[in-house]
Amino acid sequence: MREPGKIPVMPDNCCPNLPIECQRLRLRDFHRGDLEQFTQYRENPDIARYQGWDMFCMDDALKLYEVLQGLRFGVPLTWYQIAISDLRTDAIVGDCVIYFTRDNSTVDIGFTLAPQVHGIGYAHEAISRLIELVFVTLGKQRIIAVTHAHNVAAHRLLGRLGFDQREHDSDDPEPELMHTLSLARWKILQDGDNNTSPA
Repeated sequence: MREPGKIPVMPDNCCPNLPIECQRLRLRDFHRGDLEQFTQYRENPDIARYQGWDMFCMDDALKLYEVLQGLRFGVPLTWYQIAISDLRTDAIVGDCVIYFTRDNSTVDIGFTLAPQVHGIGYAHEAISRLIELVFVTLGKQRIIAVTHAHNVAAHRLLGRLGFDQREHDSDDPEPELMHTLSLARWKILQDGDNNTSPA
């Protein structure tokens, strides 16, 4: 396993060193050329039913892209969207997001993967690196992820990554679950992985 400490610590008000490369994926800023594929998977009913939108079209993607161009990374009460692309082709296969809360020690995250890459470990690979970015580079103490209560695949993924799970009380009419991961627990899990790795 790669040593987390190899990522340089950076101030909260700076953009991290994107792109970040994984075994098969790249986490990077969005390009305008991503928007067609971004729209295709986000408008898929099997994706949308677990997300906060009923419909998603190219106009929505363009508006989001324009907003992203004016955002500064790390500003409280803002979302920062990150593209997940194939390492070989750089084609977008999903996206993840960090929400910077009022509490400087905590962020929310979210993620969406295109249906054609479900079930092959891409989400685990990408979100593992996103977690490392949050804890090591940004110096945060806790991560929260809220999911639709029926999104079993997301629950399993977050559980494998070490998140605790409980019901989420909100005004949203759809049932939700809250998943939390602390820096302290993540470090314990990392130490355990390192101790069990083959020499």
